[in-house]
Amino acid sequence: MQNGGYISQDVYEISKKPTVNDMKTKKLFRNREFRLIHVPNEVDKGAQPMTIVTPALNYYIYNEVLRDGYYTLSHVWGPEEEWETWRGHGITGTNGKTVEAKVRPKKQNVILRLLLSHPGFWWIDVFCAQTKTPPSIMGYIYRFCRKCYALVDFRSTEFSRVEAVSRRLATVGSVDCIANAYKKRIHGRMSSASQTWHESLDDLLGGWYDGDPDDVKALADFLSCRWFTRVWTLQEYALPRILIFMSESDSEFRRLARGCMIPFTDVLRRVAYEVFLRYMRSATHEEYLYHYDSVTREEHEYASSTPGLSRCYLDLRRFDAIDIFNDFCSWGRFSEDSTSSLGFDVSNSTNLVLLLKKFARLPRTCMYPRDYIYGVAGLLDLDIPFEEDDEDVWDHFRMAVLKRAPYLKIPETFPLSNTMSMQDVYKMFSSVDTRPTFNAIQAMENMSL
Repeated sequence: MQNGGYISQDVYEISKKPTVNDMKTKKLFRNREFRLIHVPNEVDKGAQPMTIVTPALNYYIYNEVLRDGYYTLSHVWGPEEEWETWRGHGITGTNGKTVEAKVRPKKQNVILRLLLSHPGFWWIDVFCAQTKTPPSIMGYIYRFCRKCYALVDFRSTEFSRVEAVSRRLATVGSVDCIANAYKKRIHGRMSSASQTWHESLDDLLGGWYDGDPDDVKALADFLSCRWFTRVWTLQEYALPRILIFMSESDSEFRRLARGCMIPFTDVLRRVAYEVFLRYMRSATHEEYLYHYDSVTREEHEYASSTPGLSRCYLDLRRFDAIDIFNDFCSWGRFSEDSTSSLGFDVSNSTNLVLLLKKFARLPRTCMYPRDYIYGVAGLLDLDIPFEEDDEDVWDHFRMAVLKRAPYLKIPETFPLSNTMSMQDVYKMFSSVDTRPTFNAIQAMENMSL
């Protein structure tokens, strides 16, 4: 089960197997907008076609999906000019006609091989999602899937190097030796807006890692993938109980388990955080120890303008961009209690605000401004209807959040079209104190009357 402290993702997750008979799972399966691709065992022989099915409209399909579950696919669409019509096995829609989907050519063979090698039911957005598919069910789709495969723009031959770094980090007890080497390398240097993962990891591991230096370079290449920069893939990374990385273009089916990210993000955040505290003035040290999120704007500015400290500050923000899965683990994401859509209760205002504050430090981007809201609706478990107009989207988001956390100050209008990343949208929540005041508690009690 464990090898040198390294947790095998599949073994770890099997021990937390989802319960598919809870009410929220059944509610998803009864939603008429929830459609799946049915891949019969004989499809590779041409005996039966792959078809789009709606569990809510077919009693037998409903029970099959409830019994066997379904797979999901996570991928980056890429530039529209690179899309091409799906040319693999035809997938027949509910109207009896072949579904027309646009997929980048280099991914088509990988997706087809996945389908043929895993008969059963699949949810893939380009085939199953429709204009009217409510964004609110996206979280449930990934939350309740049997397994999710994430296609990344990375060579699968390098997966073993990423695992090598993770296994080495999993053996680390005290981070002092890494922290000392890290501080020595960055002392007196400022952060740069153009700083890359390669520079950050070279600073963090270059003076400590005793393996092949190309292992660290491979890890930096992996974290630089477009898949890690998009808004939608955040919940696709955090919600599935089992997530497997695969290359979107390689013909070989090498795989990398999400579990390899746990020791990496855990150890290196501890290192950057420890050095960060060493740099801080004693007056602010206790504040950072209490909670990183509660630091004032002035203290953030101080951190950003101090040599050495600014490098730690940037590295901490980088880890925030990929570490939300670890947060779900620490908050009980895999709790056996399935009464909430996640393992922790996002209907609780404190947990909701914690996530919003987390989003304020993520540089992820998306194609359409409204997706800064829709792309995280599943994580927040917000029931927001689909709207084309950005102002309407913001209004629905604002009302849904205020319903749970009425003490928040959210502007009635917000220029989503002028934002460049999640940070621009959610920075208004960065200074919110997660400890509810007396007035906030009283307001929530009044709403429950």
